Order: sequence, then C-alpha cells, then structure tokens
Amino acid sequence: MKKDECVRRTAYITKWCLTKGILEAEGEEDLPYFYFGRYHNQACKGEWSYNLDEARRQVEEQKQRKLKSLRKSIEKLSRLDPFALQPKKDADE
Repeated sequence: MKKDECVRRTAYITKWCLTKGILEAEGEEDLPYFYFGRYHNQACKGEWSYNLDEARRQVEEQKQRKLKSLRKSIEKLSRLDPFALQPKKDADE
C-alpha cells in the first residue's frame, strides 16, 4: 500500500464518552490520530480503539477518574465554612 493511500476502518471513539457515550465512526488512521466525520474530526491515541471491549475499558477508566475528582471536590466543599471571615488584604501587599 502506498503512503498516500488511506484505508477507511471503523473505530470506537471514546473522546467524549462521559457526555455522549462511545461513538462508532468510520475514518482513517494516521498514528497517533484517527480522523473521522464530515469535518475531519480527530481523536488522539487513547481516545479511540478498533476493539469495542477496549473502548469500554477506556470508558470505565475515565469514569473512575472523574468520580475520584468529584469526590475530592465534594470533600473540599464540605470542609468550607461559608461564614468564616477572611482577613482583609492590604493594597500594599
């Protein structure tokens, strides 16, 4: 196959999985990218897979990272005292 020839394949895009789910798209691979769609969208390495099971694994990893981040934010908010006065800062500092 020549360098300028592109083979179109179906891939599972996980780039927006937490908002849109897994997107099945036909496109062209040019490592580390996968180009797809009318406007030549791209997904980077780790944001797409040819294997649906691998895509589902990627989604689960992203979901766990997001849940961990949200738990950390909730913990930070729960420690916040909205009635505590902060010392006034001088303009000279």
